[in-house]
Formats: sequence, C-alpha cells, structure tokens
Amino acid sequence: MTRFRLTAVVLAASAVLWSASARANTITINGGQANSFPGTVTLFASGSSPVAHTGACCPNYTVTATATGTPPESSGFLLSNTIPHSNGSTTRTLFLWVTETGITAPLGMDSFHSSFTANEFIGPVSSVTLSTYLNPSNSVSPIGSTNGEDLLGTATFTSSGVQSTTVAMPTGPGPYALVEFYSITTTGQGASANLTINLTTTGTTVIPEPTSLALLGTGVVGLAGLLRRKLNL
Repeated sequence: MTRFRLTAVVLAASAVLWSASARANTITINGGQANSFPGTVTLFASGSSPVAHTGACCPNYTVTATATGTPPESSGFLLSNTIPHSNGSTTRTLFLWVTETGITAPLGMDSFHSSFTANEFIGPVSSVTLSTYLNPSNSVSPIGSTNGEDLLGTATFTSSGVQSTTVAMPTGPGPYALVEFYSITTTGQGASANLTINLTTTGTTVIPEPTSLALLGTGVVGLAGLLRRKLNL
C-alpha cells in the first residue's frame, strides 16, 4: 500500500512538472522608424508561438513578419522572417525586434548559434543589419545598453548573403529572453528584403532547472521510503 502511494505521488509530481515545462512562451514583434525612433515603437503582434503580422508600420513601411519559438520548437530556439516594403521615396531605416520571453532552458554555459539564412534584397535597399541578443532580464523592451542585452552575433549586408556565428555564453538563473533585431535602410519606393534569422542554443554545461531538481528530490524521497519499508520487514 505504501509503495502504491509513493508511486502515485511520484507520477503525480511528474505530470504536474511536465505540464509546467510544456507551457508556451510569449513572442512579441515590435517596430520603429528612424525618423521617429526611439520615441515611437509600435507593437505589431504578441502571443504564443507562432506569431504573424502583416500591416502598415511607422508609417512609411508595410511589414510582413513571422516568428516561431517554444513550442513547437525546443526551448532556446527562435526563428523569425520579415519582408518590409517601403512606400515612400525618402531614405529611411526600419527597426524590428522579435523577442521570445520566458525561456528557462537550457541553463549553464550554452553555445548560441545565430544563422542569418535568407537575405534577399529587391529594389532600393541600401543595407540590412541582422543581430541576435540574449536578454537576462527577460524583458521585451527594444535593445540598448540600458536593457542589459548581451550580443550573440551581428552582420551587416549590402547585398544578398548568409552568415553564421556561434558564441558560448552563460544563461542563468532564468527565465531569460532571446531577441532578433533587424535594421533595414531603404532609399525609395518598392524596396523589399526577405530576411531570416535562425537562432538555436545547445547547453554544454547544463544546470538543472528548479522543476527538474524538485522531481529528483521527490524520487529520492520515494526510494528512501521503499528502502525503509523493506528493512522493517
């Protein structure tokens, strides 16, 4: 009877902790324009993965943006894509931030791989800067030195191209946020840029999450109880 109760406790704890770890993180897409930045930042979309937005921005661009994070992807993965269109004739720069908050794993010393996998320019696009950041404060605010972001990788393109970079960085104690940042400068009407950032993390020295430690502790208590009962027989 005791063994049954202990097994039931362990299974119940496992179910609760599994459901907690399977929760969806929040993704936000924010934008701003150079002639109004940083005073005006527009919230395009916010919600569980995947997130998508199509509409006017800032007010001289039309933006199509999508982002995928946790779930369906594993924790520490963020993929975003954007296609901005300039509808004016003046040189302007569009800023876009794609942020996934609430990431709890992996923890410890992690290898972050930033892959700029699609950078296709059409029309008067003069330059594009793609960057990825780790935000240990788990905030959604635009990047800046006052927000405590750590730069993982960056690249500036004046023509179509791809680039990958890997950097090792500690993440803890969590939760933390990952940020993908786009800076797109256009010089006239009809500009379009198909831009994709693929960011993944792989823990090299992983620190167990609190939920994992709790589950381990529950299992140890259960085994101790079974051993005590066997010794008393």
